[in-house]
Amino acid sequence: MKSINLNSTLTWGISSVALVGLVSFSNPVFGQKKKDNKSEETNTDGNFVRNGSFENLKSPGKKPKKLGGIDYIDGWYSATGVKADAYRSDVTDIETGITVPQSKYGKEEPTPTYGDNYAGIHVYVTGKKQNERSYLTGELNTKLTKKKLYCVEYYVSLAEGSKYATNNIGAKFDMKRPEESKDKNLFKGVADILHPDNETKVFNSANGWHKICGTYEAKGGEQYISLGNFASNNKTKNEAFKKSKNAKATALQSAYYFIDNVVVREYFPTFEAYLLANNLSNLMKNDEDLSEDEIVEKNEFEKKYVAIEPCKCGGKDMDKGYSDLTFQKEFIIEEKMTPKQKIETYAVFFGAGKSDLTTEANNTIDEVARILKANSGLTIIVVGHADTMETNLSEITPAFKEIDKKRATSVADQLKKLGVTNAITVDFKGIKEESDFVSGDAEEKEIDWAKNRRVQFIIK
Repeated sequence: MKSINLNSTLTWGISSVALVGLVSFSNPVFGQKKKDNKSEETNTDGNFVRNGSFENLKSPGKKPKKLGGIDYIDGWYSATGVKADAYRSDVTDIETGITVPQSKYGKEEPTPTYGDNYAGIHVYVTGKKQNERSYLTGELNTKLTKKKLYCVEYYVSLAEGSKYATNNIGAKFDMKRPEESKDKNLFKGVADILHPDNETKVFNSANGWHKICGTYEAKGGEQYISLGNFASNNKTKNEAFKKSKNAKATALQSAYYFIDNVVVREYFPTFEAYLLANNLSNLMKNDEDLSEDEIVEKNEFEKKYVAIEPCKCGGKDMDKGYSDLTFQKEFIIEEKMTPKQKIETYAVFFGAGKSDLTTEANNTIDEVARILKANSGLTIIVVGHADTMETNLSEITPAFKEIDKKRATSVADQLKKLGVTNAITVDFKGIKEESDFVSGDAEEKEIDWAKNRRVQFIIK
């Protein structure tokens, strides 16, 4: 019996509002510009974190050659003795252990949109080595302003080689640069930012990114952000993690996480706060008290304010929000299966509001195309589906409108590009809650939605 295992990427878009945890269905717009030299000393992209997606090198052309290479990355370092790791898509020697997407500790694609590279740290270590965690410290482009609110966001993904999964992956601000030291207790204390459900949540996905975030009121003068576990082991939740049989990863006696796209941006909880930040207190009146020109100006600024992504994240109010998860499924293909059975086993999964194809989606389509080309007489129906939230929001959120059709078309077009000449019909069904993929368990609603964001294949 021959098995082909194709894993989709499990991607979380999780962000948080200051006091209330919500789940986000949109992506942040504050990624770093990609280039090989130092990042500019500005935050024109809205992100106060210098080189927040670990793209830029301190010195052009000087790349890390092994694990522990965070010092090669512009704006980042490890203050404690155990150095964080830098993973690079432009490092091709697999012996370094730092190649992307497959590295020594596991496989992970970079977060979508935000570049090609990421970092990695030991968040939880047991036994005598429990203090040998690693931390990331990054520099902000400017100091934070006292009393101002900031949205803090970063992505984490458990490495496949980890023996444990854990919580307490926090962020902490400092006014002065934490000096490099062999003191492993340098960062003991309280994190400024943790996931809203941190007390109960363990980040146990090794096939995608969780987004951790929250809002922070600045004390004034903070210019450094550090990421890691700031709690003691007895105050840190952990659970055993067993890697997949197909994972190529060196075993670790720790909970090790990849880190990507660290963002600190100014946060405006209300439109009035946004007007004040732009020195427009004169527009903070009822429209009947404003001139026509002032009303026009106010409306323009309101459009800009609405376009700013809210600071939302995870949390307990699931019914008010939405998480952007791309479901992961392992497809088992047996030699005794007919071509029809093989093709109908496959499915392509998508993130919320997405119809673009991931690397894993393309791998699945490649297999379907191979079978179709070997059986040219088969007629295939490519069926797109949406989930409940996408359907509900389709009239007010352009990205979700006809998303089931866009997904089916995207897959059908890719089949044609691969040289498939079989008859292809595109169909779209919206929600199909009774799908075999869906558990029906109310507590698994979030995963059920992700299972419905898919394209399935039917052979006539």
